[in-house]
Amino acid sequence: MASINEKIDSIKEVNIDAARIINNGIIPIEILETNSRSVNEFEIQYREQGVQAIINSYNDLFSIANQCPFSGGEAVIKARILLSLVQGYNFCMMMLQAACNKGYIEVQLILPRTQVM
Repeated sequence: MASINEKIDSIKEVNIDAARIINNGIIPIEILETNSRSVNEFEIQYREQGVQAIINSYNDLFSIANQCPFSGGEAVIKARILLSLVQGYNFCMMMLQAACNKGYIEVQLILPRTQVM
């Protein structure tokens, strides 16, 4: 009879295999889809191999993480989170700081509009 841990490991393997099959079925057309498929695969590898998978895929993850989330999609944020696991600091904050330093983001004081009656 299998132990509870063996059953849990078996379920994880089935779920990872199912996730990989679904991910491989994605036919990317836009950069959003390409990024999503790539980051999904990196996440699957991370769940199988741990942090070493992120280290092995570092350059690919970094190129996605450096994109603008608006044009690159939510995979950009997921890539930044995965990189944060190996970089020891918050990659999202680093990117925000870099954008501010380059002048891409300006802090603006927004005052409430007054209504004329």
